[in-house]
Amino acid sequence: MHTLWTQLERAARLRGDAPAISGGGETLSWREACGRAGRMARVLHDAGVHDGARVAFIAPNGITYMLMPFAAECAGGVFVPLNSRLAVNELVEQLEDAAPVLLIAAAPFIEVARLAAVQAGVPLWTLG
Repeated sequence: MHTLWTQLERAARLRGDAPAISGGGETLSWREACGRAGRMARVLHDAGVHDGARVAFIAPNGITYMLMPFAAECAGGVFVPLNSRLAVNELVEQLEDAAPVLLIAAAPFIEVARLAAVQAGVPLWTLG
């Protein structure tokens, strides 16, 4: 079966050190991208993201955003991207509907994510 994760692993095997993704002044090869996503997956799995559990994510575009769907799937979970332009009450509604086991927010969105997470009763992790 072809999944996001198996496709990333395949690309890492076939393309190895060729550039895969760039952002924020950093470029990762296919092998590095797969390795980083795998490490992210282990952290997510240890946090309870498995067996179809959802992980909500709000962050600007970048390498972490691009790798999170692969990491969530590898951990056994489902990636739930949240729109950073939504108001707190709209984020709460989406969190209540999706019922994620975890909300991860990047620095620009920590305050709105904190408010939404508290109201929806979802644990919050923050990125830098």
